[in-house]
Amino acid sequence: MPDEERDALMARMQSAGTLSETDEALEEARLWLRKHPGDDRVAAAMQRLEERDERLRDPEAAAGWRGVAAAGVLFSVAAVAIFGALYALTGRWTVSIFVGGVVGLEITWWSREIVMAYAEGRRRNRDGER
Repeated sequence: MPDEERDALMARMQSAGTLSETDEALEEARLWLRKHPGDDRVAAAMQRLEERDERLRDPEAAAGWRGVAAAGVLFSVAAVAIFGALYALTGRWTVSIFVGGVVGLEITWWSREIVMAYAEGRRRNRDGER
């Protein structure tokens, strides 16, 4: 019987995808470990679940590498476009590079904030928060 209960708990811990499911599974694991303190399998699964819970609660991690890549592409496009426009207008490449870089970084920062807000909104929708 305990093996079946442990297997069911492990399955719930592995399938937890939302914050509420993760919280419930963590609470069940804590109760299990109080009754069975030497159960290393549940302790290891609980540690992995706590790490996943941390990632779910971190909006920056939710944006992931896609957000970083999108910001890098946006910076490159914005900097080159601004550089090209300024160089065409002024004919001075040093000023164009400097202003293009600064404005490109600012646009990238704004896009990062948009990506972070989007990721946080998706997390809230997934977890049923308002």
